[in-house]
Amino acid sequence: QIHEKEEQEMNEKNDNASCLSEEPLISADQVIEEIVEMMENSPDPGETEEEDEEESSRCSSRTNPSLLEEIRQLSQASNNNCSHEGLSLMPSSALVELLHRVEATIREYSEELINQLARREELEFEKEVKNTFITALMEVQNRQKEQRESGKRRRRDKALSLQGGTNPTEKTGSMPAKV
Repeated sequence: QIHEKEEQEMNEKNDNASCLSEEPLISADQVIEEIVEMMENSPDPGETEEEDEEESSRCSSRTNPSLLEEIRQLSQASNNNCSHEGLSLMPSSALVELLHRVEATIREYSEELINQLARREELEFEKEVKNTFITALMEVQNRQKEQRESGKRRRRDKALSLQGGTNPTEKTGSMPAKV
């Protein structure tokens, strides 16, 4: 009976493994590689030195190459054992260990992704606030310019009217005739 239970457990594990082998592991590996490349190659535009120090204090994949190396190792391990035969030959303890490593790595990458998305959202909000400020500043500057120009016109018109009032011969027009 003990042998039958072990055999039944192995059959269940093999069924689970066959489900895994039916899924496109290659595309998952490709996605992992793309994520790794993106994380290695993506500069954060507009960061200041303070933001760089803040980012370096966090445990991010850009400053923590061990996370990237862990993904590469997991990817290689899954490539080596992705066949049904390879998985069935692995001892259950190795499968469990691999599962725990994959789950831990997924959690780490999920946290990193959430942090990166939050950072991107913060930067977009800052950009929106700056654009709103610049628009308001330009409106104020345009109003000030209009007021300066209208003030100059008023002073010029006032000066012209004062000049016109001191020299009556320049007035053109005729007096109405009495009938």
